[in-house]
Amino acid sequence: MTPTKSPMDNISTRWCELHGLHDWDGLMEPLHPWLRDIVKYGAFVEATYDAFDFNPLSEFCGICRYNRIELFEELDLTKHGYKVTKYIYAMSHVDIPEWFGRSCCTWSKDSNWMGIVAVSSDAETKRIRRTDILVASRGTVAPTEWYSDLRTRLQHLGKMNIKVQSEFLCIYCSKGEFTRHDKLRAEEQVLEVLSHSSMPTTRNFPDPFISVISFTAPRVGNIHFKEKLNELGVRC
Repeated sequence: MTPTKSPMDNISTRWCELHGLHDWDGLMEPLHPWLRDIVKYGAFVEATYDAFDFNPLSEFCGICRYNRIELFEELDLTKHGYKVTKYIYAMSHVDIPEWFGRSCCTWSKDSNWMGIVAVSSDAETKRIRRTDILVASRGTVAPTEWYSDLRTRLQHLGKMNIKVQSEFLCIYCSKGEFTRHDKLRAEEQVLEVLSHSSMPTTRNFPDPFISVISFTAPRVGNIHFKEKLNELGVRC
């Protein structure tokens, strides 16, 4: 019989399994109801689209329409038990015609709001018996990002055989000394939060469990990139 318990029940004993510990073996056919606890992450990804200011004539084009405190409340996401701790921004340095991008009076030419870092509340942490640090990022939406992503060449990552899509890497790693939000690369912005938010997690769980839940993403790297993720124990 397929279990019928709600995902809001205590799932701490199977949390890692639901996040891919055994590659979801035995959970897919039939589809286990507790996998709805994974699907909820899609709501956080959707939020990064719903809250993004797309209007090229808006002074605030490219940023979030809500502040960190009100974001989840405005989008009816408070029920999931997470609190936003930081917004993530990224840059796309490309030379394109002015008419192709946003208007000249916007807050920034190159910077865009990309997503959030959120941490589980006390109640949610108790339910799953761990601190869950969530990083949710949107996909390509801004004209400069589309222009960058369409150039699909692969680039070596360091001196290894690992290759990743060059423009994704550029957006992920770009920063600007004189920008408001991109003085740090996107990766550095996330790590800065984790260095503060995960202290209790690191102490209680010296080997943190990492999973990636991706929705309709293109292939971003070669086979060596995939093998490296497997080596690091990242479940996708």
